[in-house]
Amino acid sequence: MSKVYVVEGGIGRELMFSALIPILAKDEQIYVISSYPDIFENNPYVKRSLSRNSQYIWQDIIMKDDNDIYFYDPYFNKDFIKRKIHVLQAYAEGFGIEYDKSILPELYLNNNFIKDAKNFKLENGEFIVIQFSSGQSPYSVSSNAHRWNGFKRDYPVDLAKDLIKKINQQWPNLKILNYSLPNEETHKIEGTIAIRAPYLFYAALLDESQCFIGINSSLVHMAGARRKKGIVL
Repeated sequence: MSKVYVVEGGIGRELMFSALIPILAKDEQIYVISSYPDIFENNPYVKRSLSRNSQYIWQDIIMKDDNDIYFYDPYFNKDFIKRKIHVLQAYAEGFGIEYDKSILPELYLNNNFIKDAKNFKLENGEFIVIQFSSGQSPYSVSSNAHRWNGFKRDYPVDLAKDLIKKINQQWPNLKILNYSLPNEETHKIEGTIAIRAPYLFYAALLDESQCFIGINSSLVHMAGARRKKGIVL
């Protein structure tokens, strides 16, 4: 019999779930089915990490008699809705785990990302990572999926440009890496550099960076899971 946990939501919510995995898997490794399976692929407590879009996943995993299926959405916890508790506490309550503030998200990266991030720093020197727009899945291929300032948590473009200009003036040798997706052409800012890379590679880059500046989106959540300090706008 295997324990199978279905996780829904964005990158932040799935990273929050990772904090509970060592407790949920204290007796045996677990299966995780999610929208971002690469978040859990290198987790030593996870036997298999599967995409919710995997072929035959319903027949082979969900409906298998020997598997126990678990799911809980912390966003529907009444105390979380009223902003009385943290989402991680809501998650813990949903799975019957005693909440402990020492329980933190964990993001395990593959060695290639870690090696390439170190090489990036050797080639580019000291750098910070920024993210001023949000809300789009890194798997989206639509060039019109999201426009800057389309979400109220985006940082206004004029303020972003002014901030970058001031950083460049104060620290002219510091590189500013703009974390944005390949289809987010509208999010480019003069005075920054950009690369085309998987979103989890930015987590490895955070390890090598001086700090980050971001909004309530995936970069900030990955920074938390990697224990990287920065500024949230």
